[in-house]
Amino acid sequence: MCFFSKKKKQKEAEQKEVKAVETKAAAPVKEEVAEEAPAKKETATVTKQPAKEETVAKAAPKKQSAQPADAVKKAKFVYRKTDKGNYVYKLYSSNYRVIAIGGEPYSSLSAMKTGINSIIKNAADAPVEDQTLKKVVEQKCPKWEIYLDAKGEYRFRLKASNGNIVCITNDGYLSKPACKNGMQAIAKAAANAEIVQSDED
Repeated sequence: MCFFSKKKKQKEAEQKEVKAVETKAAAPVKEEVAEEAPAKKETATVTKQPAKEETVAKAAPKKQSAQPADAVKKAKFVYRKTDKGNYVYKLYSSNYRVIAIGGEPYSSLSAMKTGINSIIKNAADAPVEDQTLKKVVEQKCPKWEIYLDAKGEYRFRLKASNGNIVCITNDGYLSKPACKNGMQAIAKAAANAEIVQSDED
């Protein structure tokens, strides 16, 4: 009996040692799991920072896009009073090039503005009477007229509803398509052009 009791005690002691070893072996595993938690938090923090930077980068172009809109230049009808007391004008493009001049002098400021308003109203939609063709199809005023000058260059003039010439080309064109492009440029510029007095006396 004593022999068996000794064996039981040895087995119990062995079982206690095994449990103690298992407990010690399990303890580091818990510590490693506890150490992994901060690593996840750090990863989450790193991923949030680029997102904020991307948001700032996307917002930046909106501020920059407002600058060109403020810097847009408009075409202008610039008029002046001649030494004889008449009013004349020129149409300048947005880059300040003369693209057309008034067809004739005006005796009053109001008459001149009426001529300018005729350009603004009719330049885009007026029919074209091509006088360079053998068979000219006559159009009613207001109308554009394309013709050849003494040098054989193409020119245009815009006539108001009363037949007065309100706009002519400043220079001749070497081809008819170029002449028509000039007419379209005038229609586009005149649509939003300002009417201002010349600074030159």
